[in-house]
Amino acid sequence: MKVDKFKIHILFKIAIVMTILISFTLGLFYKDIPQIYCVALGLFRSHQTDEQMISNFKYNKKNFELLIEMIRKDKSVQRVGSDWSNPDTIDKDSLYEYRKMFVKIGIPHGFYASVDENDFRFISSSQGFVTHGSNKSYIFTDEIPDNLVESLDEMSQSEQLFGSGCKIIDEHWYICFEGD
Repeated sequence: MKVDKFKIHILFKIAIVMTILISFTLGLFYKDIPQIYCVALGLFRSHQTDEQMISNFKYNKKNFELLIEMIRKDKSVQRVGSDWSNPDTIDKDSLYEYRKMFVKIGIPHGFYASVDENDFRFISSSQGFVTHGSNKSYIFTDEIPDNLVESLDEMSQSEQLFGSGCKIIDEHWYICFEGD
């Protein structure tokens, strides 16, 4: 099935407008709006190109580093998404700050943090379902990934969305794609 990117773009715009209208209709406070945007962005967003992700990283590098500091301070946090967290006992103010940062740096699906505090995955986009899907992420790690490639675009921009690989973008920083 061929995907018409223009139609997806229009659906994305409609979803954002509807999200804003619904949030104001329901009387949601400003503090809740970033979480709503994250959900809307995640549902209607295709994978960005390598160039788009690298440009976003360069623009937001200090914010990515700040997010790592926040996660390291909150030692029990393993996963924060747009609408859930692990553990689920994270206080609401911390969740708000994490999700506000997600919107600011363009990672609507949140992050995974390893127990050793040296591996972090910031999920830029995700498509599909649990049993079959793909994601493109920013990775911070001390370990050099085994599957280094020159470009992820062939995998992440095709109709198949199949394969895996990582591309170095800075010291300890990579963009990675996984699709099955």
